[in-house]
Amino acid sequence: MFKNLVLISLRNFLKNKLYVLLNLFGLISGLVAFILIFIWVDYERKIDSFHVNDNQLYRVLRNNTSSSGQLLTDFVMSKPLAEALEDDYEEIENTVLVFWEEEVLFKYQEKAIKDNGFYAGDDFFKVFSFDLVQGTPGDVLKEINSIAISESLSEKLFGTTASLGNVLEIKNYGQFSVSGVFSDVPDNSTLEFNYVLPLEHYYKDNEWVEQWDNYGFKLYATVRPSTDVAALENKIRDITKRYAPEMEDEIFLQKFSDSYLNSDFENGVQAGGRIDQIYLILAVGVFLLIISGINFVNLSTALATRRAKEVSIRKVLGVSKGYLIFQFLMETSIIVLCSIILANVISSLILPYFSQVTNTPLSYNLLSPGFWLMQAGLWILVTVITGIYPAMILSGFNPVEILKGHSSDMKKNDLLRKALVVIQFSISIILIIGTFVILRQYNFIQEQNIGINKENVIKIPLEGGLKSNYVTLKQQLLSNPNIEYVSATGQNPMEVTSKTSDLEWNGSNPDEKVTFTMITSDFDLLKTLGIEVIEGRDFSREFSTDSSNFIVNERAAQIIGRQNIIGKELRMNEESGTIVGMIKDYHNATLYSPVEPMIIRIRPQEINRVLIKTNGNDTKGTLASIETIVSRYNTEFPFEYSFMEDNFKNRYRREAVTSTLIQSFTYLIIIISCLGLFALATYVAERKNKEVGVRKALGASVSSILIFMSWKFLKLILVAYIIAIPIAYFATDKYLDDFSYRIGFNIDIYILSGLLIFIISIATTGYQALKSANLNPTKVLSDS
Repeated sequence: MFKNLVLISLRNFLKNKLYVLLNLFGLISGLVAFILIFIWVDYERKIDSFHVNDNQLYRVLRNNTSSSGQLLTDFVMSKPLAEALEDDYEEIENTVLVFWEEEVLFKYQEKAIKDNGFYAGDDFFKVFSFDLVQGTPGDVLKEINSIAISESLSEKLFGTTASLGNVLEIKNYGQFSVSGVFSDVPDNSTLEFNYVLPLEHYYKDNEWVEQWDNYGFKLYATVRPSTDVAALENKIRDITKRYAPEMEDEIFLQKFSDSYLNSDFENGVQAGGRIDQIYLILAVGVFLLIISGINFVNLSTALATRRAKEVSIRKVLGVSKGYLIFQFLMETSIIVLCSIILANVISSLILPYFSQVTNTPLSYNLLSPGFWLMQAGLWILVTVITGIYPAMILSGFNPVEILKGHSSDMKKNDLLRKALVVIQFSISIILIIGTFVILRQYNFIQEQNIGINKENVIKIPLEGGLKSNYVTLKQQLLSNPNIEYVSATGQNPMEVTSKTSDLEWNGSNPDEKVTFTMITSDFDLLKTLGIEVIEGRDFSREFSTDSSNFIVNERAAQIIGRQNIIGKELRMNEESGTIVGMIKDYHNATLYSPVEPMIIRIRPQEINRVLIKTNGNDTKGTLASIETIVSRYNTEFPFEYSFMEDNFKNRYRREAVTSTLIQSFTYLIIIISCLGLFALATYVAERKNKEVGVRKALGASVSSILIFMSWKFLKLILVAYIIAIPIAYFATDKYLDDFSYRIGFNIDIYILSGLLIFIISIATTGYQALKSANLNPTKVLSDS
């Protein structure tokens, strides 16, 4: 029996090749997109979850009340807090501090190699499950001049991974003995590094780390098994107030493996993050499957008009309804299985490109049980959902009515077919509007005047001999007529992470600590970046006291006291100075968050990057000139540079990826929806042949029949458009809520989306409508 069913199915496929191919194309397209999205989502959700103690590993965060009363969440913590958490609470097994990633120059014999890593506490390899192939996790960072390096760095420096005990030099840091070698950090880790230095080496030259209100580290902790984390959070919430009563920080924990996808906080409460992008793309993948399924149902039910007599004759000959349902489900399952196999082949070919677009190292994990469960689940789910309704229709025909030439059974199903088309195009319209909104918001971000003139600003690291020769370097760079200004800073001006709450002024409340972002810089920073001074002046070498003075932004001036801001005294870390200038607020964080209060200080000893403003003429020649000058004082480090504008674009790569994926999948959804509309147009054309023949016999023109046939479909598109508009508005408004600076309501997007979908619909149905309009009425009426 099974063999007969397969043979019958194959015969029907060959008899209706066009419909089968359209079904295959629609299903394969939807399945390819869903499989790619599944692989990507699976990779994203597993980031940082490979650590052995994943369920016990947390990062420590703090909420601080701003002057406006809003809770601001930060992940930059202090050394005393780490020590107090481990000493005071038995539930906490270990804490480890990690400093910011830094690129350094390694030297061994004749070799000189730059690589990235950081300082970390001596329990780093106990807290995190990075594979230490040489050395003991608890001892590898105990000695102040020890270092752990990756196998790849060990291979580059020593020509072998067995480098335990070898001594290397880090430029400007000194000599270190290799105490541990670890496997290269996996791609699914947010901590990326090729070396780890003991924090004790950093502490010896930085006494500021002993202060509770000086933040500079990321802090992680492991809790003991079976710890009630909620109860622990209640205990540690006010720990800073106990040790430093003037501080208002509230401490809490977030599971480390959750932090990658859930990094955003609003008023002290977790409020999404990258997970929003995951949900958005996953929703598009589900929509693609739904639309592919709807398309399959419409094509199958349209095909029913051609198979009605076949089914009726078989029912007259005694074939049961159950057998027919099973047969039609068998046909569907074969199409779905073929679609899944082909979709996997196509997905494997597309995956490298998809990996490049998403900037993630994706691969087919054929050994994963979850992957095969997903494939089997797709086969069963898609077969049942897409096959059961057409099977019920085909098996439910009244043979007497069909053989007499009546089609009342098929007319009953018109409403559902139309409803499915409305659903298809409602989803398509929502995604078209969403695509336009995402693209416009992304362009808005890129073109947004952030208050800094980032164009033609070149950034080079201040390393090697550059720092000790900075003054000479600056003079020689300025001798180039294409270079307008040169300055240096210790922070990224577009995303300032250095913060302090140790700022006081006359009238400030000593019991209320306000956190300010802080830039340490050389002279001419404001000119180099085109930052507007709206009151007072810029720092100047003509004023010797400017080395201890301050410049503030408008947001900081509001907190300190806007009236008569120039000349006000500020005190910080037992130093005092006056405010000499106020700059116009610019975006010193991201466009997801509001402008933060900020101070700028002249601190030549704390600068680490040079900013060079050019006039944009002969960029290639200017870069060559800069390289020549830099190489005079920096013979050990290779010349490296970047443009601030490129750095800004890279900061919003997530939005670019979302925009690209949504745009690509929207095109695919439109194509699949059009296949469904084509199926309905074919079905209606076959049903209306006799009516069209009568109209033509009575003198109806081709144009009137075109309008008659097309209007049936355009009505459905109009209904879909009316349904989609409010849903699209609320969905896009929620998406834009994540941005502090966003586009407003643009009615042109909704009008353009409507016009686009109507034009596509007319083009899709036009062929069948024109075909019907040109029928020979004599032939149609004689055949009927």
